[in-house]
Amino acid sequence: MWDLEERIVKEKQRYLDFVELNKGKHIYIYGAGKQAIPIADFFKENNIIIDGFCVTDRSSNRGKINKLPVYQVDELPYQDAAFVLGVRVQLNNEIEAILKNNGYTNYLLASDLVRYLGPYGYSFYISPMIEITTKLGCAIDCKYCPQELFIREYLKEKKSDMVLSFENYKICIDKLPENTFVEFAGFTEPFFNAQCMKMIQYAKEKGHRVNLFTTLRGLRLDQVDELLKIDFEEFVLHVPDQEGYAIIPVDQQYKEIVKKLSRAKKKNGNNFIDYACAQGTVLNEVGEILKNNIRVYVVLNNRAGNLQDKCLYGRKDIQGRLRCELSRDINHNVLLPDGRVILCSNDWGMKHVMGNLIYESYEQILNGEEAQKIRKSMSNECQDFVLCRNCFQAIEEGDP
Repeated sequence: MWDLEERIVKEKQRYLDFVELNKGKHIYIYGAGKQAIPIADFFKENNIIIDGFCVTDRSSNRGKINKLPVYQVDELPYQDAAFVLGVRVQLNNEIEAILKNNGYTNYLLASDLVRYLGPYGYSFYISPMIEITTKLGCAIDCKYCPQELFIREYLKEKKSDMVLSFENYKICIDKLPENTFVEFAGFTEPFFNAQCMKMIQYAKEKGHRVNLFTTLRGLRLDQVDELLKIDFEEFVLHVPDQEGYAIIPVDQQYKEIVKKLSRAKKKNGNNFIDYACAQGTVLNEVGEILKNNIRVYVVLNNRAGNLQDKCLYGRKDIQGRLRCELSRDINHNVLLPDGRVILCSNDWGMKHVMGNLIYESYEQILNGEEAQKIRKSMSNECQDFVLCRNCFQAIEEGDP
């Protein structure tokens, strides 16, 4: 697979050159979401001071990010401004037109490499990561999760455990390299396993960086203070939608938990909840709690072709050499309740079972027969089909 390192170095220099060229001017990052934050982190890392963030419509955004103000583009206090676009590449033309309509012509367009600029995004890319599926089946029953497909394939192994025991979890975690991200997400709500909190704490005790993606179902109100003590790298909340695509009951306890989490801060002063996701229009009473403090995203894809809904974003039959935009190697995997390890969080049909971490070493799994087959297919050295050729996160060699 081709190496990204040189392009990342050049991309960082592109931003540094733009800042140097505009020394003495008021610099803003245009955007306030997942593309803008890595740029802000990169600037902070390089002691570059900016004036704030700029958006098209401030009413749908937070008032401050990293203690810096968020301005609406037609309300900026200065005309001698320079803008770094922190948006998806597909929005470059739209934002460029907005800036020109407001009299601004000094800007740096966004690129596909934004996610790697900040220390978190780059570290996540170069490090191993394993998602934990704490049990089989999920009562959330999201419309855009192929649960039936996963359960059917999983149960073909007749003696498979339905729930990940803490004992087996420990066996698996103890085999991971220390720099591995441990992500509680996988194919179910993590807290449907009563041992989830204990599992999270154990991963932290072992020195791992931990992420959590949760709907909060299964989490009790009396556990929230314990959760807030955990230093998550990334905490993502999945919220209920008005369309009912996700079954997340909104009772008084749920609202109290969301209120407490949405007001909490991490050690670095950032929001405890990094962002939220919804499968449709956010339920009003939950939106009222989050308000503009927590950014909510609605990004739906076809799970590498495992969902057939034509309205979902996806790609098909990608040709040539590939890489994953999330990882440098095929080491961002999913641990299932019986110890089996599959390729990634899009492998709902369990096309690529790489081994079993209870009975094998981590190195054996990453260098086993299935892993080698995947690498050869991604590098286009063989014609065997790999799931990645239908995945929206696959990057073709030569992509801009």
